[in-house]
Amino acid sequence: MPKAPSDSSRRLAVLEPKDKLGSLTSWWKADSLEVLRYRMYKIKVGDVKASTLSFELVGDGWQNHPKRHQSVDLDVAAHVYPEIPSTLRNAKKEQYAFLLLTDAFMTQATEIGEGDLEKYAEGGGKWPFGAGGKKLTKSDAIEALSTLQALIDHWPEDLT
Repeated sequence: MPKAPSDSSRRLAVLEPKDKLGSLTSWWKADSLEVLRYRMYKIKVGDVKASTLSFELVGDGWQNHPKRHQSVDLDVAAHVYPEIPSTLRNAKKEQYAFLLLTDAFMTQATEIGEGDLEKYAEGGGKWPFGAGGKKLTKSDAIEALSTLQALIDHWPEDLT
């Protein structure tokens, strides 16, 4: 089965869970201010108990992988982003969906090296846009905040 590419058009991308795996044709690569980096994976939805989702990884390469059955706490942003562009919302057991998971979660859960995760993830790279680049450091954040503060301090009154 071919990898599902990302699509910058929300109108053309799959936004809902599907009953058939083949219906997961493209995922919406929305731009965002999120700092964490996620990759998109195809899953088969299992049980949801409290905030814990059990699922099976079903994209290319997972068919015989011993760690394809997983569970994740949907409230832990360092592991998962369950909202759009993921299609988990309103998914029922046995349906198929796209789910954004971090490399940190996937390397720990599946024992696949971070450099090999791209082979298992759907096409389109990391999300949000630019997430494959340099990680934001504390000094980068402080510099950005000081620049924003300088702009605010010198903001023209007629533009407020």
